[in-house]
Amino acid sequence: MDTNKLKSKLVYNKIDPSTLLDSLKEKGINISKSSYYKRMRGEVEFSLSEIRSIADILELTPEEIMDIFFN
Repeated sequence: MDTNKLKSKLVYNKIDPSTLLDSLKEKGINISKSSYYKRMRGEVEFSLSEIRSIADILELTPEEIMDIFFN
């Protein structure tokens, strides 16, 4: 996973981690802040449903999804 690209997309969309987690919760995905940061450090991988929801929130193209999550 390319965390720098994900972080840049979050900044570009003016979404901080708390806002992202709240948006994910609205989609039925509950991730704690500590779990989010473990994913961002690469200790735990995002699940497919989490990736789909993040892609929807950030309006990522299929190419961006591949670049960020499947490098």
